Amino acid sequence: MFPFNKPENIESLHLATLRILSETGISVKHAGARDLLTSHGARIEKERILLPPDLVEKCVADAGRKVSVRGRGPSKIGSAS
Repeated sequence: MFPFNKPENIESLHLATLRILSETGISVKHAGARDLLTSHGARIEKERILLPPDLVEKCVADAGRKVSVRGRGPSKIGSAS
């Protein structure tokens, strides 16, 4: 078992991620994506999108619990949950 799988480590990683997304932000070049994010509470600072923790939390809560990874072809190459 990897040490990041412990609940306290997962929580610590999550909180650090929220801080980075809200303070450092991300670079988004697509104008439509920037508009969508800012219309939901993100803000632009020095050409970076800063995501408030409540927006990230809402998106995580709304996301599906399983992720399928697929290649360019029709066959399924893996799944993570």
